[in-house]
Amino acid sequence: MKDDFLTKQQQYELYVSEKEIASPTYCLLTTVSNLIGGKWKMQVLTHLLSGPVRFGEMKRYMPQITEKMLIQALRELETDGLISRKQYEEVPPKVEYSLTQIGEDLRPLLIGLVNWGKQYVSTKKEACSFWDIPSLN
Repeated sequence: MKDDFLTKQQQYELYVSEKEIASPTYCLLTTVSNLIGGKWKMQVLTHLLSGPVRFGEMKRYMPQITEKMLIQALRELETDGLISRKQYEEVPPKVEYSLTQIGEDLRPLLIGLVNWGKQYVSTKKEACSFWDIPSLN
């Protein structure tokens, strides 16, 4: 149940009344955009599709991201209940990130977006090694 991942304050902030849903200005896509939008969040989620990933691994997967922005994206995704953070009591410290059930629910959408992106790039004939993404199916 998604509410298990959220604090009372977060539940309140995410609460949408029936009146707001009926309003023409309310849009569910805005909620989705707030949760997974931005430059880095979908990339982080996509890298977690294959299983738990340590912080250093994630940084290597995304060399363009600064450490500050990676930390921010991970914290926001954790706060929103899409990923979980597991810290091991070891020396040196070990932290792993993985998808929660809510994050796993995004799997078909993320795979679909990656596959659509591959198709789009191939039609544009934009040859770039950055787009050589392994199959996620």
